[in-house]
Amino acid sequence: MRRVFCDVPGRPGLIATLTLNPTLDDAVETVSLIPDDVSPARTVRIDPGGKGINVSRTLHRLRVPTIAYALIAGWSGHRLQDLLAAEGVAHCLSPIPGETRVNLVITTTADNVQYHLHYPGPGVRHEDITLLLADMAALDPKPVFWVQGGSLPPGAPANTYAVAIQQAHRHGIPTILDADREPLRLGVNASPYLIKPNRYELSRLVGQDLTTRPAMLAAARSVIATHGVQIVLLSLGADGALAINRQEAWALIPPPVTPVSRVGAGDAMVAGMAKALAAGETLVDAARYAVAVGTAKVLSPGTALAQVDEVQRLQALIRVEKLDAAQSHTA
Repeated sequence: MRRVFCDVPGRPGLIATLTLNPTLDDAVETVSLIPDDVSPARTVRIDPGGKGINVSRTLHRLRVPTIAYALIAGWSGHRLQDLLAAEGVAHCLSPIPGETRVNLVITTTADNVQYHLHYPGPGVRHEDITLLLADMAALDPKPVFWVQGGSLPPGAPANTYAVAIQQAHRHGIPTILDADREPLRLGVNASPYLIKPNRYELSRLVGQDLTTRPAMLAAARSVIATHGVQIVLLSLGADGALAINRQEAWALIPPPVTPVSRVGAGDAMVAGMAKALAAGETLVDAARYAVAVGTAKVLSPGTALAQVDEVQRLQALIRVEKLDAAQSHTA
């Protein structure tokens, strides 16, 4: 298999990301969608996407060394490669047959509603994934984190993230997992260092509808106790996040903002958390920074990244609440 840009050397403090089903994100703004008529596009932008790639793009903007590992296919895959190169994001991309998917995000400015249309990705083979993971494992010096997540492409086994986490364990590399349903359930069994579900993903993981903060805390604590996860960062949209480990739990509440685009806000939060933890920040300070990055992202249009000056402004405005451990045992 031919490799594309796999000669990037490791650097101290580097965070590597894995995206098995990347995308070209095509973001369009129009006043409104008119049935059976033309809806003129006012703004169009195309960005490289997929959870890991979004994390690497955000880390690069935050001036953190990173490498994005991904599988690419066809014309759209090479377009994705060109866009990453134009941003200066280091990447190691392995080509496979087919065509990298495209995600279409339409924002109607009259009512500030977003519509998401996700195309299917190309099928992958076991050896495609194995070779990409081998590339990640060969990186020297070793990354401080492997970040992985997002949808799995057709042909990828549901335990793919679990396998990647186990491989990272063998190399002494902590992992961050942002996934859903069976890939999350199997991935958690491999004991990633941190998971970042939203409330619905955590509900599906524990098989319980989580509607109250105590229920969410109890669910997170059970995942930590049962699976060896060290940190659960539970994203709650406009309500911010809960950050939980074995010893403590915190609520991080952002100031009220008017969202411009929610696309990629969770990925921005993961990038912020990874940066802060890699720098040795405490759980509460890392989570505060993560929520600031995620909130800054929703103030950027379409698939555009968070602005660094917004992150700095918002970080001081995040309200922090220490949660009593007893709350996690109250339904």
